[in-house]
Amino acid sequence: MRIGIFLFAMSAMASQLASAGRGIYPTKWQMMTRPMSVKADDTKLLYYGGSVIGNARVFTVFWGNTVDSDLQKNIGPFYAAVVASPVMDWLNQYNTSVTAVDGRQGTNQTIGRGSYGGEFVIQPTNTATALDDKDIHVELEAQINKHVLPTPDANTLFMIHFPSNISITIDNMKSCAQFCAYHFSYQSTTYGPVYYGVMPDFKTGPCSFACGFSNNAFDITTAVSTHELAEAVTDPIPTPGDKPAYPQAWNTSNGQEIGDLCTYGNITLQTPDRTYALSALWDNSTGTCKSGPMGN
Repeated sequence: MRIGIFLFAMSAMASQLASAGRGIYPTKWQMMTRPMSVKADDTKLLYYGGSVIGNARVFTVFWGNTVDSDLQKNIGPFYAAVVASPVMDWLNQYNTSVTAVDGRQGTNQTIGRGSYGGEFVIQPTNTATALDDKDIHVELEAQINKHVLPTPDANTLFMIHFPSNISITIDNMKSCAQFCAYHFSYQSTTYGPVYYGVMPDFKTGPCSFACGFSNNAFDITTAVSTHELAEAVTDPIPTPGDKPAYPQAWNTSNGQEIGDLCTYGNITLQTPDRTYALSALWDNSTGTCKSGPMGN
């Protein structure tokens, strides 16, 4: 049957995803085909000695002028709300004043509320519609050097949103085929580590199908953005594979991050203006996924 072939293909993709790392947010098909049996250390986050982002300063980056106009209007207030909310207070259980699993001393950082730095529309030098992750490194560096983007520091997180005609590849995986979004970093010789999230368009095109966890494209965007933001804060330098080690920060023993142990939805952030859909996140203190409303 065709469905058998389809699920086999998706299972193979899930295996590739599991070994990839990189803070990848899976498609709904990978979520369906995840293994059901886990080891004890696969259901809690362990500290591997790396840095976290203590007080995230988020900057929204729109890749060109054709990013969805509704998204451009609404995503900034979302980021501003979430980084100044109890979501960030709750993440302080992942502070780093602890000893790592390999015995190294932690970085003695405290995670707290952050700030929002605004939106930036870049005119990419690279006009290709099929990008590799390394192309994003090059473009970010160029835009920072031209002072289109602010100079990053240890708290800077660029959340990059793309138009629907752009596809992104990382580790031979393609956006909306093998993943919905990811966070990552690169080491700049000028600025040190540069942290960023890659957010395809979920309103139209292949992502609207592969990542359609709800009927509301903006809810999908805020949920996936929360997932990547929280993972960037608690593990800003993800590495490939399923065997985490320094310089990673908080992971399970098989390389999953704070959002990977949970499925889409069931947290909301209530602000005076609207209610935002968030992604569920792993709570080490209770051994469950955090759920329910989180008000400002």
